[in-house]
Amino acid sequence: MKRLNRFSQEITRRGFIQGSAAGVLGASVLGGCSHSRKDWPPLSSEYRLVPGWQKDSVPPIKTRGLDADSEGQIYVTGDEEHPVMMLNRKGEFLGSWGKYLLMGAHGLRIRNDEMWVSDTVTHQVHKFALDGTLIRSFGIRGEASGAPGYFDRPTDFAFGPNGDIYVSDGYGNTRVVCYSPDGRIKRIWGEKGDGPSQFDLVHAIAIDGEGRVYVGDRNNDRVQIFDLDGNYITQWDHIGKPYGLYTFADKTIFLCGIEAGSDRFRVLRLDRNGEVLCEFGETGEGPGQFLMAHSIYVDKMGAVYVADGKSQGIQKFEPIVI
Repeated sequence: MKRLNRFSQEITRRGFIQGSAAGVLGASVLGGCSHSRKDWPPLSSEYRLVPGWQKDSVPPIKTRGLDADSEGQIYVTGDEEHPVMMLNRKGEFLGSWGKYLLMGAHGLRIRNDEMWVSDTVTHQVHKFALDGTLIRSFGIRGEASGAPGYFDRPTDFAFGPNGDIYVSDGYGNTRVVCYSPDGRIKRIWGEKGDGPSQFDLVHAIAIDGEGRVYVGDRNNDRVQIFDLDGNYITQWDHIGKPYGLYTFADKTIFLCGIEAGSDRFRVLRLDRNGEVLCEFGETGEGPGQFLMAHSIYVDKMGAVYVADGKSQGIQKFEPIVI
């Protein structure tokens, strides 16, 4: 087991709210709808960037995971100074919490207004109330292992229809761990490799309304699809490197990542058969571009939010037609 060697601050059961300043975003209109191959031809504009949605009060830091609560307030993982940031629906900074507890906040998902956050430095996953109150932790702090009850740089979460919690684990381990709502390990599947049910960096996970589990197998350039028990169904190997996954209206899958055969970051909207319905975005530092499209969230109105892992912050794209 690998042991973490730095914890000099006292860890409390409650996050600390902080204020901060600075942040950037610009304005643009872009988008292209397309079919499902590498030379996808643009058909019509579907999404446009919301100019300046993220306000200057948001700290200009790298962002990784994001989701929203039942009121539409946005939560996003940041750095050690601002591990979990809170933004209102206008993109204004409300504060942050988690300092000294979360050392490498990564994935963030919310269910029933309770938040799950993975930590790739301490090798843990945590369940919080929205105000930062720690409810429960899983994994042994500072220890990475493939043994049951341990993690090795866990990345993301998804929730089954019965409340089961699925954890993608992750950068170190190459597996999915399923917990019952009361915290018992129900099943573990996956191993290193490039065959069915094998992974090389399990980076994202999502579950649709039919109980299909979508696993972003990033370094194998594919999404593998399983049933809720971990039985392999199929794979999508035409979508490039998946960084983030999100299911919308229980049947549409949004993906952010790198286009196959290139270094272009973009967003895809797919149906349950893997056909690409729309794609937009490109690599760059300008408005509507991504340096690292790392995680994705879609609100009730179909607006798409993308967290950039290389300091572009959060960009919001609203649908023109959806």
